[in-house]
Amino acid sequence: MGTGSNTWIIDTGASDHMTYDTKFFDELSSNTCDPYITSANGLPSPITGEGTISLTPTLSLSRALLVPNIHFNLLSDLKTHDMIGHGKRIGGFKCETCILSKSHRTVFPLSDSKAAKPFDLVHYDVWGPARVTSNGFRWFIIFIDDCTQLTWVFLLKNKHDVASILPEFCIMVFTQFHARVKVFRTDNGGEYVNNTLTSFFRAQGIIHQTTTSFTPQQNGVSER
Repeated sequence: MGTGSNTWIIDTGASDHMTYDTKFFDELSSNTCDPYITSANGLPSPITGEGTISLTPTLSLSRALLVPNIHFNLLSDLKTHDMIGHGKRIGGFKCETCILSKSHRTVFPLSDSKAAKPFDLVHYDVWGPARVTSNGFRWFIIFIDDCTQLTWVFLLKNKHDVASILPEFCIMVFTQFHARVKVFRTDNGGEYVNNTLTSFFRAQGIIHQTTTSFTPQQNGVSER
């Protein structure tokens, strides 16, 4: 919609009433409680003012935001609880968009499968940074054997130290248990998927399994 449009969209997910057009305001002030709003795409848009708006003789907005970067005028009852309209259902009307937006993701199925032998599969993940350091250590990496659930924890001063700790763990497994790690499973973080570790895995004949991005449920052993 172009500048000057009188069309308003009802958006109950919006935090406030907001518009990009100064002409709607009866009163407009530059004082705002928040410096910006976050759009659905995650990008911030600055708030340059707020004030009151009278859309009709019976509909007044006690607080609306001026956000020049948006391209729509939005009505919301999420925070202000203003009456923004009413209507009636005719013919059993159903809004597909509303149904989809309120739907939930399918629950991930539980898995009770385990590796047949120790070190056939090892899960690992990195946690940090900690707000309080201990001798300069702000991170830790955890290794969990899928078969026995035995767990090892190594402290890290930097996140990229994973590339040096992982070979040390493999040497420890070989020396102490006379075994070799066959498969490592991690998420898709850059500390796991990089040229250094890819070359190490290839040289050692280790398979590196990665979970789908933004799906921590698939890496549940180490996440928990």
